[in-house]
Amino acid sequence: MLIKHMHKIGIVGLGKVGGLLAFQLLEKKYEVYVNDINEEYLKAQILDLEDAFNKKVEIKKIEDMKECELIVICAGVQRKENQTREDLFEINKKIIESVLEKISGYKGKIITITNPVDRINEIVALKFGKENCFGFGGELDKSRIFNESGKEIEIEGIHGEKLILSEQQEIMENVRERNNYIIKNKGYTEYGPAKKIFEFVELIVEKKSGNITCSILENEKSIQKRREFENGEIISSK
Repeated sequence: MLIKHMHKIGIVGLGKVGGLLAFQLLEKKYEVYVNDINEEYLKAQILDLEDAFNKKVEIKKIEDMKECELIVICAGVQRKENQTREDLFEINKKIIESVLEKISGYKGKIITITNPVDRINEIVALKFGKENCFGFGGELDKSRIFNESGKEIEIEGIHGEKLILSEQQEIMENVRERNNYIIKNKGYTEYGPAKKIFEFVELIVEKKSGNITCSILENEKSIQKRREFENGEIISSK
């Protein structure tokens, strides 16, 4: 009898997006290891997830996530009103560097969602290799653009900030207003990012082939661009 391999996924930061991602991964019957700096909130999230699946969810020290084939880094603070992206970068850079120090020597894949994600991915990729490290965001940008234009439009640039569209560049103002409305009236985004990250994770660990718009390190810069994957490995940029 063929025994199916149990994929092990680590999530650092079990907030709103990390929690929804964990829910989807558990629903897929992946082995999920989680960690969050807020221990009481982490315990509450785990209890809630366990009640959904009648399954124990394991807290792992970040150092012990090296056995995972993929780690998703959701740790970091959200951008506040009137806070510059540079200010946010300096804060989250320290958080990310602390996480990376704890997984030194890790050989698997890393998806980073911490903003500003493209600059943060540069730090991650310099330490763990550009072929293993991906900045999330492009697929979410494309989804937002589709919902405003009704078209599948290719993009290139910096997530949520400086994007060049293959057509209808003027639609970006509507996209920004769409996202700003969510942030103003809800305070954060969660469903869109969590769903797109799950699809990205699944492509890698299930060794699928296809295209994902994400950022990788190229010429010391990390930008969002359409990337081609084969058997879960990146093979080219379009």
